[in-house]
Amino acid sequence: MNIGISAIHVVPGKSGSHEPYMINVVQALAQLKTQHKFTLFVTPANQSLFESARGKMDFVVYPKLVERVLPRILYEQLGLPIDVYHRKIDVMHYPGTAASIFIRPSDVVTVHHDSVTQRASMTAMHNLYYDIVFRINRRAGRLITPSRVYADQLMQYFRFKPQQMCPIHHGVNPAFREVSFIDLVNVQKKYGIERDAILTVTNTLPHKNISNLLQAYEILLSKYGLNNQLVIVGYVDVNILDTLINEIASDSEKMRSRIKVISFMPHEQLPPIYFASSFFVFYSLTETFGMPIVEALASGLPVVASDIPVHREILSDGGELVSPEKPESLASKLYMIITDMSFREKMKKTAIARSYSFSWEQTALQTVQVYENAYSSYAKIRKGQEK
Repeated sequence: MNIGISAIHVVPGKSGSHEPYMINVVQALAQLKTQHKFTLFVTPANQSLFESARGKMDFVVYPKLVERVLPRILYEQLGLPIDVYHRKIDVMHYPGTAASIFIRPSDVVTVHHDSVTQRASMTAMHNLYYDIVFRINRRAGRLITPSRVYADQLMQYFRFKPQQMCPIHHGVNPAFREVSFIDLVNVQKKYGIERDAILTVTNTLPHKNISNLLQAYEILLSKYGLNNQLVIVGYVDVNILDTLINEIASDSEKMRSRIKVISFMPHEQLPPIYFASSFFVFYSLTETFGMPIVEALASGLPVVASDIPVHREILSDGGELVSPEKPESLASKLYMIITDMSFREKMKKTAIARSYSFSWEQTALQTVQVYENAYSSYAKIRKGQEK
């Protein structure tokens, strides 16, 4: 087969989890031994992200204009389908949730988020956009989702057919399993990360539940008398954070002094941040996967996550789950892990063991299987129509 993959939606440093997903899955696909031919559609700004695939995949570099939002959408909807037709691509993969209105039954879409599970965190315009996108996606041959839970949600909300849904977990980059001592020390000095720090990789969007996280941290400081630093990495609106601290903390200045905010950084710079920390928290109200959880597991951190269906699927027995609506339960669990050394060591071992369930090679193998199934199903439909 001739397989096309669109990466034109990836803006270096501004695409959130889409960027590491694309980099890792493209690299893993390029390393597979397969007879299929791959064509990767990129932009001048992001093509260097996929350098490891050059020579193993054909690169089509679109004009710089495509790096702007509206021209990109126009290219996705009109220019790309025309290119796909002329290049005789059998299966086109749209990995950025949005596909073209000219999507074919042989094509594949990877879905990361939608206008239902994250409605509270998106603008009315974004919600309308994704409502339209998902109606278009119903015409795809297959939809890849990062979890079984999310696949079930999409079938419920958007009436996708069970045979369309293909849950494939993301992998974890080996860089999160081992970090050099020099990189570790440099990160600790650069950002002032203290020993026994609690790490969370999140943002201040409503579904990330930052308010309840801060309430749990306040309990940890005031009720339990602990002084562990809280390190928050991601797109954090410092004004929102400051307002929440003033509302929640009995001593806002103390809490503020114990929180270290590190702005969003390129994904490849994250591994030393994990290794510089001692505990990991992921307290979202809703997720489609939760990549930071898997990265924390690979780094050997004791993980505490909100008890929501997708985290039960991803974390399994690799960490602890607590109610996202009860900050006291999070504070209590963190206190137990921090003060009980044997419990902490046990959690480290279970975290690493669970992390080996996630591999980008396995993700790539399953993705190729989806391509083959989509094309095979489409070929059978065409054959039946010809008869």
